[in-house]
Parts: sequence; C-alpha cells; structure tokens
Amino acid sequence: MNIKDAEILAKRLIREHLDDSWTFRWNKRKAAFGICNYNTRKIELSSVLTELEDPFYVEQTILHEIAHALVGYAAGHNREWKRCARELGVVNPKSRRNISGNTKPAYKWAIKYNGEIVKGYHRKPNKDMFTRVHNMYLTNKVHTKGKLYIEEVA
Repeated sequence: MNIKDAEILAKRLIREHLDDSWTFRWNKRKAAFGICNYNTRKIELSSVLTELEDPFYVEQTILHEIAHALVGYAAGHNREWKRCARELGVVNPKSRRNISGNTKPAYKWAIKYNGEIVKGYHRKPNKDMFTRVHNMYLTNKVHTKGKLYIEEVA
C-alpha cells in the first residue's frame, strides 16, 4: 500500500477510536508490522512492510493495534482483546491472508528445507549466509545438514 495513503488511514482510524493523546508514527521494523506503544501512546506501523501489503491488511493491522490501545497492556491477546478487535472490524486477528483469501508470503527470502520455509528474511541475506547455509541444520535434526538452501520467495 502507498505510504501516504496508509498514514492518512491510520490517523483517521486513531481519531475515530482513541482519544487525542494517541498519535501515529512510522518505524523501520522488519519483524513487526504494527506496534501499540503504551508508554508513548503511539500506534506504529513498519514503513518497510506497509509498502508490501494490500490496503485491507494494513487497515486490519491498524485496527488490531487500536484494540490493544483500548483494552490495555495486560490484556495481551486474551478474550477481552479479541472481543474488542472483532467489534472494531478485525476479521481474523492472527491471519496472514489478504482480502482475496490467498496467503501472502511474509518474506522476500527464505532458508528452506524440502521446499518448506524454516526461516524467513524481509531482505536478501548477506553473502556470508549463502556460504554458511550448507553447514547449517535444523535444531535436533542433524540429518538436515547440507540440505538447507536459500531461495527468493515469489
């Protein structure tokens, strides 16, 4: 989604559901798409990941974080938070599916074993990782040594 459109959407949703003490902020995280920062009273989105997602998923993430702000830190992802998230319009709080129902890849690059992703990366791993991957193996599965590989995820 376009960054400018995402920011407009985030600010509008924050205004609609939270009091004036809450604001919006971008961050550069690559592992967390959205964050509710209770200390600074900010809803944050990753600018890096927002550009890779469709508008539906961006809106779902913003609403997910707003639900956290409404129920408080102690709630985590408990029953109260889930109820609040659903009331805000969050379809499936844990889903990585886009509006068409297709699973979207969470990563651009991945270490794979037998065609399955075992570790994902949002950007291309460094050259050293390509060299080391052949000596790596899955935890408690020594038989996987030499069978892991790095591949770009479509």
